[in-house]
Amino acid sequence: MNRNFLLVVLLSVSLWCTGCSSGVSTGKGGGSNPTPTSTFSFYASGLETINNGPNFYVLAGSVAVDTSTGNVVDGEQDYNDATGITAADTTIQSGMFTVNSTTGQGTLTLKTNDGSLGSNGTETLAVQFVNSKHALVTQFDGSATSSGSLDLQTLPSTLSGGFSFAWTGADSSGNPLALGGVFMVSGTSISNGEFDYDDGGVGEGVLAQSFTGKISSPDSFGRGSITDTGIATNIVYYTVGPEAIRVIDMDTTDLFIGSAFGQGSGTFSATSLGPSVFGVQGNPVGVLYAAAGSFSTTPPSGTFSGIGDDDEQGTVASAAAIAGTYSIDAAGNQNGYGHMSFTTPLEDISFLGIYMTDPTLNLNDPNNTTTGLGGALVVDLDGSIPAGTGVLVRQTDTATTSFTGHYAFGAQDYFGEGEFDFVGQGSVTGLALSGTGELSDPFGAFSATPKEYSNVSFSGTAAQTTAGRYNMIPVDIQVPGGTPQSFTVAVYQASGDQLFWVDEDNDSLWLGPLEQQPANPTFPSAKIGH
Repeated sequence: MNRNFLLVVLLSVSLWCTGCSSGVSTGKGGGSNPTPTSTFSFYASGLETINNGPNFYVLAGSVAVDTSTGNVVDGEQDYNDATGITAADTTIQSGMFTVNSTTGQGTLTLKTNDGSLGSNGTETLAVQFVNSKHALVTQFDGSATSSGSLDLQTLPSTLSGGFSFAWTGADSSGNPLALGGVFMVSGTSISNGEFDYDDGGVGEGVLAQSFTGKISSPDSFGRGSITDTGIATNIVYYTVGPEAIRVIDMDTTDLFIGSAFGQGSGTFSATSLGPSVFGVQGNPVGVLYAAAGSFSTTPPSGTFSGIGDDDEQGTVASAAAIAGTYSIDAAGNQNGYGHMSFTTPLEDISFLGIYMTDPTLNLNDPNNTTTGLGGALVVDLDGSIPAGTGVLVRQTDTATTSFTGHYAFGAQDYFGEGEFDFVGQGSVTGLALSGTGELSDPFGAFSATPKEYSNVSFSGTAAQTTAGRYNMIPVDIQVPGGTPQSFTVAVYQASGDQLFWVDEDNDSLWLGPLEQQPANPTFPSAKIGH
């Protein structure tokens, strides 16, 4: 299956922990894990240059790091482009983790036992820590570029209870595909599954498909399998914690990636969905678009209204009105399963699947239990723009005075036939952003010579247009030795802790997060200085 594309879009540590391994243990790679170690789950997706790319690829894994030296001591991962490289259960043999103790920026190198991956078997990720347990990542070695996250791992004895999920990918014919829904886990059984999907080969969203299945116990790196679902043959998951797993399809002719999050112990109703900010994005094999917005709700009647920004390959709606109705199943087999129907659509966005999650979870940062809590996973079910997924985050604070301090940020941008990704860190003072970061540009957006750039400058000043929404025009990105490139960006504020920005230029589009760093952050002990 050949997946060369015109445009592509997707999206969306303390090295010390009480839940990680201690003492000496032996992981899959056979390394001896010394004390102290920490284990992290990671996942990312984007475009690869290897294997006659660009091809859409997905990556997920788990890695153990010796916190006293920064040495990678063990790990395993799965990598799939479904067009020649399906590298399942690959050993991470060694590597190195370094991070700046002031900014939280650094790199993570992973030496695998598969020479077809990365650069002769070694992958490099640029990392940007938000706090001690969560980082934004992009592949940073020229073999591919992508966006994702890395999170401190805490292994439960077993997964249990209700889960919501959203996954994006491509079917076996190369058509764009997105799936979302809910299911229950008890022991090794998956029951009460209900899912929706939007497949570019079908043309319309298909709703309320039931499924059951099996789920294995995770190994020492949190890796397990999901089988007998009828959705895909070879589904793998990596555990972040008791209510968060990363999911990757490892079939040789189709692929997807995404997350599943716990639903907690309660039931959901129309009142569970309050004022929210959303971000949703297509994937590289689908119609390319990036959208963000905010809305308020009026339960129990189940109506919503708000504004949104959407860039569909150059057709842009900016601060456009949206409105419609929504429903959420309150109990039974489909707890938290719901939909939003737009009577005033946002360009081609008119029907979303929404799958409610535990109101004590932060979907962008699963280890964060104090801020940015509550929301839902989202799948765009419009047949005209298949494969979009994203999140809803509860909107709790729209004050401009809250949008201040230090922020980690990232985005995945698609242009022409390529992609660039970046992660960075900076300060916001008087709504003015100034920061630096790492930018992966293997398809040559910033120069005729594709490369990875460090010490990239980012700047822009936000102007609030309505409560919770800003124009940041322009955002200037300047690579070392280059001239600033300007982008037209809108920002939506769920709170001072979590914001989304969306690029809506005619020849470029991105969606990404801005996540506030703690006032006195601590970053990994394996440092590269100040």
